[in-house]
Amino acid sequence: MVNQEQLEGAWTQIRGKLREKWGQLSDQDLEKFHGNVDQLVGLIERKTGDARQKIESQIDELVNQSSATFAQASESMRSALASGEDFVQRRPAESLGIVFGTGLLLGIGLALIASARND
Repeated sequence: MVNQEQLEGAWTQIRGKLREKWGQLSDQDLEKFHGNVDQLVGLIERKTGDARQKIESQIDELVNQSSATFAQASESMRSALASGEDFVQRRPAESLGIVFGTGLLLGIGLALIASARND
C-alpha cells in the first residue's frame, strides 16, 4: 500500500486521475484529506461503495504510473540537457549567437507588448 510520503510526492499528478477514476469526488473532497492515505481511502470508500482493498490497489497503481511518468520525463530532460551541453562545447560561438539572438527577440517582443498596453 502506498504511504503518505509517496502520495504527497505524486499528489499533483494523481489528483486529476483520482477524479477521473472516481467521478463522485470533488476538488473539495480531495482537499479535505490533507495527505492522510487512510482518510483518502475512507472517503473514496464512502463515496463509491468500493471495497477498501480494491481502492488501495487502484491508488497504488495510480502512484506507480505517476512515478514512472515522472521518471521518463526526468530522463528526457537529462538527455536534452546533455545534448545542449554537447552543442555548447562543440560550437561555443554559435551557442552565444543563439542566446544573444533569442534575448534580443524576447526583449523586442516584451517592448512591443509594453508599448501596446500603454496605448
